Amino acid sequence: MAWPYFITHGIKSVRFFARGQQCVRSDAGSQIAWALTINALFIQMPAFEGHASPLGPQTADVGAISYPAGLEKKDPDKQHAVWLEFITQGDLKRASGDSKGAEKAYQASLAVGRKLVAIDPENTEWQRNLSISFIMIGDMKRAAGDLRGALEAYESSLGAERKLAVADPGNAEWQRDVAVNLIKSGEIKQSIGDHKGAREAYKEGLTIARRLLANDEANQEWQHDVAVGLFMVGDVSRDIGDQKTAIESYLASLDMDRKLISADPGNEEWQRDTKLALSRIGDLKKSLGDLPGALNAYQENAAVCHRLINLDPANADWRRDASLNFAMIGDVKRAAADIPGALDAYNQSLDVSHQLASTGTTSKFAQRDVVLTLNRIGDLKLGTGDKSGAREAYENSLKINRELAANDPQNLQTQSDLVASLLKVGGVNTNIQLIREARVILQKLDDDKKMTAQLEDWRDTIDKLFASRETVRR
Repeated sequence: MAWPYFITHGIKSVRFFARGQQCVRSDAGSQIAWALTINALFIQMPAFEGHASPLGPQTADVGAISYPAGLEKKDPDKQHAVWLEFITQGDLKRASGDSKGAEKAYQASLAVGRKLVAIDPENTEWQRNLSISFIMIGDMKRAAGDLRGALEAYESSLGAERKLAVADPGNAEWQRDVAVNLIKSGEIKQSIGDHKGAREAYKEGLTIARRLLANDEANQEWQHDVAVGLFMVGDVSRDIGDQKTAIESYLASLDMDRKLISADPGNEEWQRDTKLALSRIGDLKKSLGDLPGALNAYQENAAVCHRLINLDPANADWRRDASLNFAMIGDVKRAAADIPGALDAYNQSLDVSHQLASTGTTSKFAQRDVVLTLNRIGDLKLGTGDKSGAREAYENSLKINRELAANDPQNLQTQSDLVASLLKVGGVNTNIQLIREARVILQKLDDDKKMTAQLEDWRDTIDKLFASRETVRR
């Protein structure tokens, strides 16, 4: 679940660029001077690569970025323009996929931001600029997998934002800065296993979001913030086994999502958030044995998936989500002994996955979706005594798995899926050669130290089977 545009880097740059434009005066001389400043800024970036900079020689190194020597002596407005340009260049590099270049630009903006705050510690705009630089750096470190580095950046930003929020409790935007950053920090903490810290961050962020909403109950942006906060509390509560809080939080988030989409059914982001909440609720209720509750959630989710596909028919992700949701419906109906209903849901899932597997960039994922659904169908038919139907499903799955494993022999997932298919087909056909083939793959995975608990169980089961066969022969 994503935060809305507030924290998005592009919008930030647009806002501050607009502020920069306001600095242009009406007299021609000032306009020319400003144009010369902007032109200098736009050719400043090559200095990152060791080229000469129009702002002079590079001296002080800050986070692998050279800060223009002598800039601190220039007019603060020009320094602010430099900050803005670094942020803008970072955004452009980020959008083009140059993550390292983007982080370097954001680090440069941080150096400028620190200089500005040192000049005037009471300037709230410059303090906020500093927090934005930290956020951008955190985002890039997070994308690069440096979670602890990202957390450090987010918490540095949070420190600056808290000061602003305390200084002006009535400033809703500054209060929201704190709430959003708490959620971002909480996500990182949850990812690195600090569930207690994540939960505290989420709850504090949610408290702020609720306070903002209480002051403006019709504000849809605040409503969405509360929905996101509740969802995240649900996620971390689920992770630590607090199922009661998790389900309560997901349901409260869903109520807010429903309110939002009833006001704006065409909002794709809110429809997506509703889908995520329903999926979580269905999964949790299923794990708790509440099959009717799980089925209701998944069926409502099917309607949401349908709406998303209508909003964006070319979006393969929405179609894949619909396929996965049909599979969940099938699982619940199978558990409730509704065999025809389960088979119908599985076949709907299979139809969508087949379509996706034949087109687009999601074909690899869709092929595995086909495999998993075929296995579900095979298991269902085998359980009802339809051995022929089970054999057909398992063999079709095996054919796909052989192709996937051959195309990516080092991928643990594809090799594991191939072992599963070999065991299923070998079992239903009483084909010992397929089971031996599975055992060879497992031995290779063991040699490569890639075994999981599931794979170890399969290996032990095969070994017991072979041992019992030897005993019978004797």
